Parts: sequence; structure tokens; C-alpha cells
Amino acid sequence: DLQLSRALMNMLSNACKFTPEGGRVTLAMQQAEKTDGTVSCEFAVRDTGIGMSPEFAERLFTPFEREKTSTVSKVQGTGLGMAITKSFVDKMGGTIDVKTKQGEGTMLTIRLSFETAVPKEQPDEEGEKGNRTDFRDVHLLLVEDNPINQEIAVMLLSHEGFLVDCAEDGQAAVDAIVQAEPGTYDAVLMDIQMPVMDGYHATRTLRALDDPARAGVPIVAMTADAFQEDQKKAYDAGMQGHIAKPIDVKQMLDTLKSILGR
Repeated sequence: DLQLSRALMNMLSNACKFTPEGGRVTLAMQQAEKTDGTVSCEFAVRDTGIGMSPEFAERLFTPFEREKTSTVSKVQGTGLGMAITKSFVDKMGGTIDVKTKQGEGTMLTIRLSFETAVPKEQPDEEGEKGNRTDFRDVHLLLVEDNPINQEIAVMLLSHEGFLVDCAEDGQAAVDAIVQAEPGTYDAVLMDIQMPVMDGYHATRTLRALDDPARAGVPIVAMTADAFQEDQKKAYDAGMQGHIAKPIDVKQMLDTLKSILGR
């Protein structure tokens, strides 16, 4: 499973970063069959690194959190690895927890359940395809001025198959759409609060373009402004949808499915 592989790679990478030379990082897996036709699996990454304080361990899976110690400050990173790992585990319906002690190391454990029973009837391949949405031909323009938020969104969207280009503010978004061939972008994910030109201004500018193909590109607000009045502002500016931050993957996909008519 690609999501499991990425989660384990993030855990191993994080363990290696914070384990000094001469330390040890191990990955172990164990499974035990259940009575309901499923098997539960545990994947544990253990290190003998610097460990974490109890206070920071409680915030480990929160985006942009990095413990402020002299050792951690020397290690490059964005504070996103564990938040992204948890998002993968959540999508797989599993859990992840941490046991740690400063100066002694950390153990991260993922718990997942997998079906073991063989279906009595072979699933209808055509029916399965019909229930899945293929986004591999969908080209999005992501407009986001924060490079870290941009990195998260690109990772989530790319994982779902989208082709993603980025613009750092509203003016750059307008320029990108004007310079691209009409119909290049299937939709725009537009942040609201940005320098140079905000999301509302950029949307109104695009809607005023002479070329219908460029002026009519679907635009979705992607913003931390999640109140009802904020959603109304987005629709009044000419947007077709609203996605609240932090991004909920299911909401994002459902919104894009609706707007793209999938």
C-alpha cells in the first residue's frame, strides 16, 4: 500500500534525523489474525535518539510543530513529517501513537486492520471503476503564498492523481491563466489572504476576462476563513466552492468532484 509505505518512510526518516551517530533505528511488524476475517497489524519504528518531552509528544502530530531544543534546532525540517504521516494513517482507518523519553529514544506504532476473507464472488471490474474517481487528467492551479501550506496541498493532491501547478499570489494566478492556453486548468484552488492581490480580487479579475474559457474556470476558495459569511463572500466574488483549512481530504475531493461534474 502506497500510503503505508510513505507513512513508514516518514517515520524512519524522522527517527534517523534525531538519532545521533552510533544510535540504532529499527522497524518491526507483527500480526495476529482476528475472528472476524481480518488481521490486525502493528508497525513499530523504534530509535535510541534524543526523545521528546511529554508536553511535545502530545503535539507531535500537529502541523508545523518542532520541539525547541539545541539538538533539534540543528536539524533541517518543516515540522510536517508526522502530521503528514498521521494523515496517511487516518485515511487507512488506522491509529498511530508515540512512546518517548528524553535522552532515551522514541517508538512510533501504527495499527491497521486488513481483510483476510476471500470474496465469494469476483467483483465487477467495470462497477469498481465506476465507483472510483480518476483525477489523473485533472490539471489544477494552486494559489497559496505560504510555501509550507503549498507543500502540504501539493502532496495531498498529487497523491490523488491531480496534476498541480502553483502560484504564490492572486496576481501570479491571473498571469498564469492568461498566459496558458485556454482550458489548460480544470479548476483553481484559491487562498484568500495573500500579498500583492488577494483571492477575492483575483477571482473578480479572472471573471472579467474577455475569453470565456479563461473567465469561466472553476474557482474554489481554500482558506482558514470558514464562517458562513466567509463562504458567502467567496460565492459573491464568483467562486464555486469553499474548502476550509486545515484541509480535510474527503471534503476537498467531494468539492472537486461536484465542481468538475465527476
